[in-house]
This record gives sequence, structure tokens and C-alpha cells, in this order.
Amino acid sequence: MHAQAVRPSGSVDCYIKDSMAIHFELWKAPSPGSILWLKSKHKLVQNHGTHHLYVGLVYLHPKGSTSEQHCDTQPILEQLHQDVAEVTAHNGLVLLTGDFNARTGEAADTLDADIAGDLLDNTLQPAVSTPLPVRKSADTKVCPFGKSLLNIC
Repeated sequence: MHAQAVRPSGSVDCYIKDSMAIHFELWKAPSPGSILWLKSKHKLVQNHGTHHLYVGLVYLHPKGSTSEQHCDTQPILEQLHQDVAEVTAHNGLVLLTGDFNARTGEAADTLDADIAGDLLDNTLQPAVSTPLPVRKSADTKVCPFGKSLLNIC
């Protein structure tokens, strides 16, 4: 916790069950404590080819917080955007998870269901074709930081 902080700040930690750990490796941690990337050791077979899965575990400091002010690394959202662009340029699949501390209201955070359906392996889809659930949030506001995050998504 920084001396000027009112409360402790978050970070990223990852624990992987042994049976799953053999399938992933650390890809990179460009912003220690804020982003941790795992990469599948084997490619996933899909209709459109084979792809590595990249899992981004993310903690974005709240906008204007003491922890954000004392980060001496590149702004985390910019780094995340660069990482996602790098993965997609190599035909990788991205799964982002974590605490983004961004107000996104009820704005869509996924691709159109038709496009998303093309990206999913048929074995991962339910037998009965159902659309992806609509995202619901009690928070109706979308802040500029949230819009930037949604653009990455």
C-alpha cells in the first residue's frame, strides 16, 4: 500500500490447478501486478484453423487513484490494447478477465452473436443453438475509461 493511499491497492495473482497448469505457460507480464498473460501450450482446433488461447488476467487501477498516480509503467489500458493487438495479429484468441475498474453500463462487451458464433468451436456450443446472454449491469453509466475498455473488447 502506498503511503498516501487510503486503502490497499489490488494486483493480479494467478493460481492454476495442477491438472490445468500443464496446458498453459506464462506468456508475459508487461505490467507487474496489473497484467499477467497465459498462453495455451497447444493450439485449439476450430472451424477456421488452429489458434493459441491467450488469457489476460488484468487489474486496472481505479482512475485517479493513488495507486494509478504512482505507477511508473506505461498506462495499463494502453499496454492491454497493444497486447491484444499483438495476439490478434498472430491469429490468437483472447480471453480477458479481472477487475477493470471501468464503468461500462449496459454497453455490449462482446461481438455480435453471429460473429461470435463463428469464433466458437462447435464442440463448445450447446446442442440447442441459443444466443449469447445479454449483459446486464446495475450501473447505467459509461465513463470514457469504460468506453476505451469496450473498444478493446
